[in-house]
Amino acid sequence: MSTSRSSPYIHPGRSMGLILCLVLVLAAGGSSSFRAQASDEPIRLQRIAYDRNATAQTEQLGFVFSRHIIPTLHKLAGDKPRLFFDIAPVTSYTGPEEKKLQGPWLRSVRVFLHEPENRLRVVLDVNPETSCSVEQTFVEDKNLFLLTISGVQ
Repeated sequence: MSTSRSSPYIHPGRSMGLILCLVLVLAAGGSSSFRAQASDEPIRLQRIAYDRNATAQTEQLGFVFSRHIIPTLHKLAGDKPRLFFDIAPVTSYTGPEEKKLQGPWLRSVRVFLHEPENRLRVVLDVNPETSCSVEQTFVEDKNLFLLTISGVQ
Protein backbone atom coordinates (compact mmCIF):
# COMPACT_ATOMS: atom_id res chain seq x y z
CA MET A 1 0.00 0.00 0.00
CA SER A 2 1.38 3.31 -0.97
CA THR A 3 0.81 6.08 1.51
CA SER A 4 2.71 9.20 2.39
CA ARG A 5 3.78 9.32 5.99
CA SER A 6 5.36 12.21 7.76
CA SER A 7 7.91 11.79 10.48
CA PRO A 8 6.66 12.44 14.03
CA TYR A 9 9.85 14.43 14.60
CA ILE A 10 9.57 18.16 13.85
CA HIS A 11 12.85 19.84 13.08
CA PRO A 12 13.43 22.70 15.58
CA GLY A 13 14.13 25.19 12.78
CA ARG A 14 10.82 24.39 11.10
CA SER A 15 8.53 24.36 14.11
CA MET A 16 7.78 28.11 13.92
CA GLY A 17 6.76 27.80 10.27
CA LEU A 18 4.50 24.87 11.12
CA ILE A 19 2.89 26.79 13.98
CA LEU A 20 2.39 29.83 11.74
CA CYS A 21 0.72 27.68 9.06
CA LEU A 22 -1.55 26.12 11.66
CA VAL A 23 -2.54 29.56 13.01
CA LEU A 24 -3.28 30.82 9.47
CA VAL A 25 -5.43 27.77 8.66
CA LEU A 26 -7.40 28.14 11.90
CA ALA A 27 -7.83 31.88 11.33
CA ALA A 28 -9.19 31.15 7.84
CA GLY A 29 -12.07 29.17 9.28
CA GLY A 30 -10.47 26.02 10.66
CA SER A 31 -9.29 22.84 9.08
CA SER A 32 -12.78 21.30 9.11
CA SER A 33 -14.04 23.81 6.52
CA PHE A 34 -11.07 22.95 4.33
CA ARG A 35 -12.02 19.27 4.43
CA ALA A 36 -15.68 20.04 3.73
CA GLN A 37 -14.77 21.96 0.58
CA ALA A 38 -12.52 19.16 -0.68
CA SER A 39 -15.11 16.45 -0.02
CA ASP A 40 -17.82 18.42 -1.86
CA GLU A 41 -15.81 18.35 -5.08
CA PRO A 42 -17.39 15.79 -7.46
CA ILE A 43 -15.39 12.62 -7.99
CA ARG A 44 -14.82 11.09 -11.42
CA LEU A 45 -14.13 7.44 -12.04
CA GLN A 46 -11.56 7.96 -14.77
CA ARG A 47 -10.64 4.40 -15.64
CA ILE A 48 -11.21 0.76 -14.78
CA ALA A 49 -8.39 -1.67 -15.56
CA TYR A 50 -8.47 -5.48 -15.34
CA ASP A 51 -5.59 -7.94 -15.32
CA ARG A 52 -5.62 -11.71 -14.90
CA ASN A 53 -2.30 -13.20 -13.82
CA ALA A 54 -2.41 -16.98 -14.38
CA THR A 55 1.07 -17.48 -12.89
CA ALA A 56 0.23 -15.73 -9.61
CA GLN A 57 -3.35 -17.05 -9.78
CA THR A 58 -4.86 -13.62 -9.18
CA GLU A 59 -7.22 -11.19 -10.81
CA GLN A 60 -6.71 -7.46 -10.30
CA LEU A 61 -9.17 -4.63 -10.81
CA GLY A 62 -7.92 -1.08 -10.64
CA PHE A 63 -10.13 1.98 -10.29
CA VAL A 64 -8.53 5.37 -10.99
CA PHE A 65 -10.33 8.35 -9.45
CA SER A 66 -9.97 12.08 -10.06
CA ARG A 67 -9.04 12.65 -6.43
CA HIS A 68 -8.21 10.81 -3.21
CA ILE A 69 -11.01 8.53 -2.06
CA ILE A 70 -10.91 5.08 -0.48
CA PRO A 71 -14.25 3.34 -1.01
CA THR A 72 -15.71 0.87 1.47
CA LEU A 73 -16.08 -2.55 -0.11
CA HIS A 74 -19.22 -4.55 0.80
CA LYS A 75 -20.18 -8.10 -0.06
CA LEU A 76 -23.49 -9.82 -0.71
CA ALA A 77 -23.57 -13.62 -0.38
CA GLY A 78 -26.13 -15.99 -1.86
CA ASP A 79 -26.84 -17.55 -5.24
CA LYS A 80 -25.47 -14.47 -7.02
CA PRO A 81 -22.57 -13.27 -4.83
CA ARG A 82 -21.41 -9.71 -5.40
CA LEU A 83 -18.94 -7.18 -4.11
CA PHE A 84 -19.83 -3.49 -4.36
CA PHE A 85 -18.82 0.00 -3.34
CA ASP A 86 -20.32 3.46 -3.71
CA ILE A 87 -18.63 6.72 -4.64
CA ALA A 88 -20.18 10.12 -3.89
CA PRO A 89 -20.57 12.87 -4.85
CA VAL A 90 -20.51 12.00 -8.54
CA THR A 91 -22.32 14.22 -11.03
CA SER A 92 -21.74 12.21 -14.21
CA TYR A 93 -20.35 8.96 -15.58
CA THR A 94 -19.57 8.34 -19.24
CA GLY A 95 -17.78 4.98 -19.07
CA PRO A 96 -19.15 1.54 -19.89
CA GLU A 97 -22.04 0.23 -17.82
CA GLU A 98 -20.80 -3.36 -17.89
CA LYS A 99 -17.61 -5.21 -18.68
CA LYS A 100 -17.58 -9.03 -18.90
CA LEU A 101 -14.48 -10.56 -17.30
CA GLN A 102 -14.96 -14.37 -17.26
CA GLY A 103 -12.06 -14.93 -14.88
CA PRO A 104 -11.93 -17.73 -12.34
CA TRP A 105 -13.46 -15.52 -9.60
CA LEU A 106 -14.90 -12.41 -11.27
CA ARG A 107 -17.58 -12.57 -13.96
CA SER A 108 -18.23 -8.88 -14.64
CA VAL A 109 -18.02 -5.29 -13.43
CA ARG A 110 -21.16 -3.16 -13.57
CA VAL A 111 -21.37 0.59 -12.96
CA PHE A 112 -24.58 2.52 -12.23
CA LEU A 113 -25.09 6.24 -11.72
CA HIS A 114 -27.86 7.08 -9.25
CA GLU A 115 -28.46 10.69 -10.34
CA PRO A 116 -30.88 11.78 -7.59
CA GLU A 117 -28.25 10.84 -4.97
CA ASN A 118 -25.15 11.82 -7.03
CA ARG A 119 -23.80 8.35 -6.23
CA LEU A 120 -21.96 5.89 -8.43
CA ARG A 121 -22.27 2.20 -7.53
CA VAL A 122 -19.67 -0.28 -8.75
CA VAL A 123 -20.72 -3.95 -8.60
CA LEU A 124 -18.43 -6.95 -9.10
CA ASP A 125 -20.25 -10.17 -9.96
CA VAL A 126 -18.42 -13.10 -8.37
CA ASN A 127 -18.40 -16.71 -9.60
CA PRO A 128 -20.74 -18.54 -7.17
CA GLU A 129 -18.89 -21.84 -7.66
CA THR A 130 -15.62 -20.60 -6.16
CA SER A 131 -14.34 -19.05 -2.95
CA CYS A 132 -12.05 -16.07 -3.10
CA SER A 133 -10.28 -13.53 -0.94
CA VAL A 134 -9.94 -9.85 -1.74
CA GLU A 135 -7.00 -7.64 -0.86
CA GLN A 136 -7.57 -3.88 -1.04
CA THR A 137 -4.79 -1.39 -1.71
CA PHE A 138 -4.85 2.35 -2.35
CA VAL A 139 -1.97 3.91 -4.27
CA GLU A 140 -2.22 7.50 -3.10
CA ASP A 141 -0.04 9.25 -5.69
CA LYS A 142 -2.14 7.74 -8.51
CA ASN A 143 -5.58 7.85 -6.82
CA LEU A 144 -5.76 4.13 -7.59
CA PHE A 145 -8.03 1.77 -5.66
CA LEU A 146 -6.72 -1.73 -6.40
CA LEU A 147 -8.50 -4.99 -5.66
CA THR A 148 -6.49 -8.24 -5.87
CA ILE A 149 -8.66 -11.35 -5.94
CA SER A 150 -7.26 -14.83 -5.31
CA GLY A 151 -8.62 -18.26 -4.49
CA VAL A 152 -9.19 -19.62 -1.01
CA GLN A 153 -7.99 -23.16 -0.38
